[in-house]
Formats: sequence, C-alpha cells, structure tokens
Amino acid sequence: MGMLLVIHLGVVAGFFLTAPYGKFAHVVYRYAALVRYSIEQQRN
Repeated sequence: MGMLLVIHLGVVAGFFLTAPYGKFAHVVYRYAALVRYSIEQQRN
C-alpha cells in the first residue's frame, strides 16, 4: 500500500508540474476569460 501511495503522489505531482502546459489548464484559463468578458459586458 505504501508503494501505491508513492506512485499516486508522483503522478499527482507530475500532473501539477505539467498542467500549465497542457490542455487542462487551457480549459480553466479559457473559462475564466469567458467569465471575465461576460462581467465586463454587463457593466457596459
């Protein structure tokens, strides 16, 4: 069970290190940009 934990933590750490360069982060940033654009449009 300890080895499984080490493998899992390694995968999670690797994901967080590579997330800014992957498509997952692009989805998050795109969604945030759309929300910001919507808020700006409502103010005008």
